[in-house]
Amino acid sequence: MKKVLVLGAAGMAGHMICEYLKTFTEKYKIYKICHNIKLDSESILLDIFDLDLLDTTIRMINPDVIINSIGILNKNAEDNPSKTIFINSYFPRYLEKKFKNTNVKLIHLSTDCVFSGDTGNYSETSETDGKDIYARTKILGEINNNKDLTVRTSIIGPELKNNGTGLFHWFMKQTNSIKGYSKVIWSGVTTLQLAKSLHDMIESNLTGLYNLAANKPISKYELLKIINVVFEKNIIIEDCKENYNNKSLISIRSDFPVNLPTYTEMIMELRDCMLKNKQLYEQYFCK
Repeated sequence: MKKVLVLGAAGMAGHMICEYLKTFTEKYKIYKICHNIKLDSESILLDIFDLDLLDTTIRMINPDVIINSIGILNKNAEDNPSKTIFINSYFPRYLEKKFKNTNVKLIHLSTDCVFSGDTGNYSETSETDGKDIYARTKILGEINNNKDLTVRTSIIGPELKNNGTGLFHWFMKQTNSIKGYSKVIWSGVTTLQLAKSLHDMIESNLTGLYNLAANKPISKYELLKIINVVFEKNIIIEDCKENYNNKSLISIRSDFPVNLPTYTEMIMELRDCMLKNKQLYEQYFCK
């Protein structure tokens, strides 16, 4: 049985990773480190800036795999540059060095925002040309070696906090008509699909840098239309053709072939998962 430690276990990605991996009771023992709120009674609350305490905690757990789902996102990155540099850049490099000569596998989550979005179809070997502080700090934090793994992707999914900032959370809180951007192209996955893919990556011992992306990109407009139908929101979505951006990813690696579900299938699977765990997601289903 592998011990898997998830850092950022109450976040949008982290909590779903924990909830999915814990279903493999004969494969994984899940340990959770959270910053502000606990995912459950077994979670450990810890200030990630306290590296001495973190080191002590990790030594006590003695994990086989560490999944780093901690990150400071766009707006917060601009407002808190010093914290952003520490969390997005220094911290994953610190973990990489800390466990370099051990059997601990580090899986670090990166983002499609390392690219500008000028062209799209970015592969693992494409130049990372993102310009803002979020992009630059995430670029610096990407680890690429023959033991650990960086997964580049973009995600949508439910959040545990009421003031979430992700696209899915925002959309589910809407009641009036909204704009959907048909010139903004996306190739990401749901948080549930990310968790499923991480399971496969752990099992196959994938290393290096990997772009996790849907088989076919979609516009944000079309994506919102699918969520609208699957979750029966009945929101009027206006097709807005402004703000062209294409951060779509592709993978050119042949050692980990994937055939992901369609976006409709991914969103339906996410809905079913949320309904099965309704106690976590009451904010999205209450009338």
